[in-house]
Amino acid sequence: MKIDLNSLHHGLFPLASLFNHSCKANCVGYPSNEEDNVHEIRLIEDVQQGTQLTLNYLEERYWYLPVDQRRLVLSRRWFFECGCDRCTCVYDGEKYLESLNCNLKDCQGTLFLDTKSETFRCDKCQNFLPQNCSDELQTETYAQIQVAASEENIETQHQIYLSALNKINLHLNDKHWMKVVLFKRISETSFSLAQELGQADQEDEEKTKEFQEMAELHYKMLSLILNSESKIYPTYDYHISMIYEQLNYICGILFGEDSEEAQKNMNKMIEIRNVCGWMETL
Repeated sequence: MKIDLNSLHHGLFPLASLFNHSCKANCVGYPSNEEDNVHEIRLIEDVQQGTQLTLNYLEERYWYLPVDQRRLVLSRRWFFECGCDRCTCVYDGEKYLESLNCNLKDCQGTLFLDTKSETFRCDKCQNFLPQNCSDELQTETYAQIQVAASEENIETQHQIYLSALNKINLHLNDKHWMKVVLFKRISETSFSLAQELGQADQEDEEKTKEFQEMAELHYKMLSLILNSESKIYPTYDYHISMIYEQLNYICGILFGEDSEEAQKNMNKMIEIRNVCGWMETL
């Protein structure tokens, strides 16, 4: 059966529809051959016999949200409350999504949310803060993100995102979901600005310097995104391979296409895509 409207792919796939959801799924599904209406599902991690095979129903932009926000999206779209291992905090990385930096002198610990006591507690000095201590800051930051997204000028967007990141930088942990949102936005704007600067006269030393700075910022943001998302996403996930692809590209610009850093990212991208098979292997 072909569907031409309101569908991502052409067809209905009854067997694929039997797969339950997990926010950290062990399988991926994609149309491997649209002409023959084939929907391929691949296992992307080792599992023991009897383990339930799962897919992630959510779009990638929702994957890094905290459990309450993911559950809200799932309940509104698919009418169930997710009880997967990730949502029940089996995975250690989940607690970082709402973590804060401990700003007490000489302490470089991380404040994790303790829902029972409704406080954030430091993993090193046992400093604690009320659960709502960062609510106002996050609300203001989210408003800034919305303002930036409505701007048509990339440079203006970029500056608003940088301002928002600077405001939360000392308070929210680098793996906090809101910080990762800003890392992604700044990665996108810095790449666009670097492309524009790269088209300028190469003899213009000021433009060349700005290009180098934007490329380095893009590289830094990608590295921070990878460090954060690799704690949550499956190792062999296509979206992780896309980060390695972008890192390979920007490393080629900064360090040379044959540099060790560029080759390392290229090899990792190919390794992941050989497993998940989402795109033709390079």
